Amino acid sequence: MPEDLIRTDGTLQHDYLKIEAGLLGAAIINPEYVADIADLPKDFFTKAAHRDLALTLKELWLADQPIDIACVHAAIQAAARTKTSLLDLADITGEAVSLNFTGHLQLLEDWYTRRKIKHVAAQLSQKAFTLSENADEMVGNAIQDLTNLMQSDEATLKHFWEIANPLIIRGESGRPQEPGVPSGLGGLDRALGGGFKRGTLNVLAARPAMGKSALALQWSVYAARQGYQVLFISLEMSAENLIMRLAGSETGIEPSVLRQTVAKEPWAKVRQAMTPLANLPLWICDNSSITSSRAIALAKELKAKQGLDLVIVDYLQRFVDTLRERHVNRNHLVGGISKAFANLARQAECAVILVSQLNRKPDSSADKKPSLADLRDSGEIEQDADTVALLWREGYYDSKADQTKTELILAKNREGPTGPEPLYWDAAKVRFFSTERRD
Repeated sequence: MPEDLIRTDGTLQHDYLKIEAGLLGAAIINPEYVADIADLPKDFFTKAAHRDLALTLKELWLADQPIDIACVHAAIQAAARTKTSLLDLADITGEAVSLNFTGHLQLLEDWYTRRKIKHVAAQLSQKAFTLSENADEMVGNAIQDLTNLMQSDEATLKHFWEIANPLIIRGESGRPQEPGVPSGLGGLDRALGGGFKRGTLNVLAARPAMGKSALALQWSVYAARQGYQVLFISLEMSAENLIMRLAGSETGIEPSVLRQTVAKEPWAKVRQAMTPLANLPLWICDNSSITSSRAIALAKELKAKQGLDLVIVDYLQRFVDTLRERHVNRNHLVGGISKAFANLARQAECAVILVSQLNRKPDSSADKKPSLADLRDSGEIEQDADTVALLWREGYYDSKADQTKTELILAKNREGPTGPEPLYWDAAKVRFFSTERRD
């Protein structure tokens, strides 16, 4: 930014308005510049007359009408906007004579962003000492507000062909569509079209001790092994316990044995199995008192720093929001949390998996198998989710049954088939395997 435009206190000199005028004047002289002005936010220009002129230029350009001083003046008068005379328009075009259009447009874009940052900071400062929002919500909202500065309002409005044509071109070229984040379970990945899609909310639900945490951890490690950036938020188990489970899964040594043994040999096997995983892009948060707002803010922060492909939350009903706000209907509260994570998935362009508990109804049914109606606390979870998978093991209810036999029932799938996938449960490895492949 040219130094002569900045005062000692960091604000712009009055020349800023001349630069605004110069950009608009350049567009009148050379209408091909109107395309750049048409994409700017409505509040980009600081002076009302400049905003009205920019809107007039955009309307003439979209209508494929001629653009010159006379036509612009006539259009402004017809629309009864801020009074701008022919002399004013002549002065504005005069400011374009010594203007570097691209360079000065970038300068104004930079200062526009700075104005927005100042506005967000002022709002945050104002809210800091009120009780309208808790601190975690304030942090999350501030991060979202700052993220939104990088996205213009117009960017959310697209003609359908802008979306359809690149997809068709990709298909015609033989390149596959975005496959999503794979789970490692063949039947599930095929049903999902290659894995958990970016921008989707996915739910894994089961009764307690059915193995949902083990499966969620398994999915996170598999995705990280394929190079996807993964955030695992554990509200139930400590990070150390998760690592013990992972060690058991990798070595076949039960975690209970590892906790009790004083022998060095098992830990040598753990070292050998776990060292290759040292650089996995897997991040773990085990703050059991974290709120949903703070968890979402954490995910956005990770996304901004290094990217994010998959977020797994274990599990939904453990968020402290449900304890802190007892006066709020629990169904509405849990539904609000699921909706917030659905928004995270779309905003961060990542897949989100919420682990959830089921209520006790399956325990009293004839076949003990769960259904969508058994999702605990909220029908809104089912409504918000793009997919819902229900984990069921017959051996959970019958000690004489095959303890390895498991079903992952895909009860909801917006973009594909539903139905059960048979799995094999290896208790020693704390791991599920597809019956198609077991190693």
